[in-house]
Amino acid sequence: MKNECSVNGWTISNIIQDRKAWVYNVATQKCAFTFMPVRIVTPQWMIGGVSIGRQFVKGTECDCWDKEDHIYCQDVATKSTKRVYTPVDQLGASNTEDYATFIEGAFDRKIFDLPVYCQNITTEYKVEEVDPVGCFLSE
Repeated sequence: MKNECSVNGWTISNIIQDRKAWVYNVATQKCAFTFMPVRIVTPQWMIGGVSIGRQFVKGTECDCWDKEDHIYCQDVATKSTKRVYTPVDQLGASNTEDYATFIEGAFDRKIFDLPVYCQNITTEYKVEEVDPVGCFLSE
C-alpha cells in the first residue's frame, strides 16, 4: 500500500509491505523504517470474520465484518473498501481509515518501488524528522 500526503508544501510518502513500513520525504531524502504491529487489513484477511451487519459510512451503505477487533466495511453496491478500523497503530492507538476511492486493475508496479535512499538504510531517522508535518504519525 502506498499513501502520499501534502501539507504546507511538504509531500510525505508511506509504503507498507506486509508489516514493514517506510515513511519518506523526497525533498530531504530522509527515510524512516518501522515494523507495524499488525498487517494491513484487506478483504481477504477478513475471511472468517463475523458479520456485524450493514452500516452507513459517509452516506454509503456498507456490509461490515469484525475479526480480532478489526472492523472492515465495504460498499454494498461496488464491493470497494470504505472503512477499516484497527485497534492498534504504531503509537499504540486505535485508527480508523475512510476511503473515498479504491482503484482495482492493472497498474505500474514501479509505483511501490522504494527510493534509493530508503534501500539499505544506514542512517536511522525518527519518523518526526522525516515527516515534520505529521502526515502519518502524530502524537
